[in-house]
Amino acid sequence: MFDAAVGITKGKGVQGLYSGLGVTMIEIMPYAALQFGLYDALQIAWKKAQVLLVVYVCQWKKAQVPPILCVSVCSSA
Repeated sequence: MFDAAVGITKGKGVQGLYSGLGVTMIEIMPYAALQFGLYDALQIAWKKAQVLLVVYVCQWKKAQVPPILCVSVCSSA
């Protein structure tokens, strides 16, 4: 890696180390925006799904659901 940096610096100067940075930034921006936006939305959806799962499993507790299953699901919420 160091050899590559030395070779680029000798051939193109210090500016050569930054060639392609603009294109990379343009490529990363939509990815980062989607990642952060979807993370928040999916985190809220996952919490709602966990609550529904807890309610569902704990309602079936009387219907011969193994106690360990209800305890593990109810304690994870």
